[in-house]
Amino acid sequence: MSRVKLVSLLSALLFGIILKCAAAEPAKLVAMEFTGAVQSDKHGAFDYMLQDIAQQLALPLEYEVFVPARGVQIFLNGQADCLVPSADYAPYFTGTPVIHSTSFATGRFTAFTVNTPVIKQISDLERKIVGMIRDNNHWNYASHMADANIKFVGVNDLATLVKMLYLGRIDVAVHDRGDFLLQASRLNFASPNHDVNSPLWSEKIVITCHDNPANREFLSRINPQISAILQSKKMNEYYRRVEQRGLKGDRNAAQ
Repeated sequence: MSRVKLVSLLSALLFGIILKCAAAEPAKLVAMEFTGAVQSDKHGAFDYMLQDIAQQLALPLEYEVFVPARGVQIFLNGQADCLVPSADYAPYFTGTPVIHSTSFATGRFTAFTVNTPVIKQISDLERKIVGMIRDNNHWNYASHMADANIKFVGVNDLATLVKMLYLGRIDVAVHDRGDFLLQASRLNFASPNHDVNSPLWSEKIVITCHDNPANREFLSRINPQISAILQSKKMNEYYRRVEQRGLKGDRNAAQ
């Protein structure tokens, strides 16, 4: 083999290796903290799911955990490729082309009260002070209740929302049922008044990524793993592990 051909072959091999390494670079994730689901100590149910996926694919899935409003802003500003957990709800991403993973849970947003009647529908919130996790202009839980005459109070984190309800600073708290009950239990509060069968609205929980070829490739790799986890009912194991760490609550794994 001539020196020219040898150099050309080596160059092609090196270029191929560089391309392969670039393609294998993992997506940069940012996470929103929700007790029992994604936590700063990486011991939430979705944390365990991501750890298993990373192990199965030999793919590092590192992420920082922020209060929800900050996590969403980092994603929408383009400082991260993907957001976890997220929701398959188009109005949250107005003006930002996104793609979603296979859904792995369902968020059931429920009204919680203390020492007042159970609230089953949005119209029952009229003229009440309603607390929710603070969001931003697009990721706005209040958009689900836009037609009601409600005073909204936003807080940074779930623990604060739970405390405000029990201290009487808000009339109603609205949040995912499982997450709220987990946090109330963790803070040693009695179970709040709520209707198990009457969420105000529901959302499919997903990983959301900016729509580009690299992220489509990333989701194509993890989606089969998510499906396998759901098929094997392993999400239930993740929730049990959370409970064994001293938390109790609902399991909202996708069916």
